[in-house]
Amino acid sequence: MTDKMTLTERTIQRMFWHFHAGSCEFCCPNFTPLGWYECDIFAITKAGYFHELEIKLTVADFKADAKKRDSSEYRWRNGHYVKCDISKSKHERLASHDVEGPSRFYFVTPEGMIDPKDVPEWAGLRFLEQTTDGDWYGNLNTVKKAPLLHKQKVGQEVKDKLLQSFYYRFWNERIKSNTEDTQ
Repeated sequence: MTDKMTLTERTIQRMFWHFHAGSCEFCCPNFTPLGWYECDIFAITKAGYFHELEIKLTVADFKADAKKRDSSEYRWRNGHYVKCDISKSKHERLASHDVEGPSRFYFVTPEGMIDPKDVPEWAGLRFLEQTTDGDWYGNLNTVKKAPLLHKQKVGQEVKDKLLQSFYYRFWNERIKSNTEDTQ
């Protein structure tokens, strides 16, 4: 008999990678692209578009997401800092089809946690299916397809930042692993 899987952001990220990474050029958990917010799952499709998946495990967290604001007035772009407009929330930026944001945005929740009619018109909804015995399938069913917010493809500078992030994550994990090996 196996123990039931605990549903966390990390387990959903692993499930997405396992079942959907083949449809992506890049897929990265907890990545902050230039000019945007941290993404629970940041994906670049094979066609070159940025998709964001925002994982919500409680209704309260889903409702609180509408209040997210950018905390930094300046961002590093093309070798220098530029002043950013922080007057809009993340949801306002998504609703305005901001080209720095994703071309498609999805909320990901446990099955049935959110009514699709409660999802903003600029967002999609994907459910993680639950088995009859209360465990979780790895598939993320699209309940409401996210509309195309813009047709801006991801630039090379975003891919370069992503690869740099992979580089540092790899070496941090390697150092952590070597430390564990010597104990």
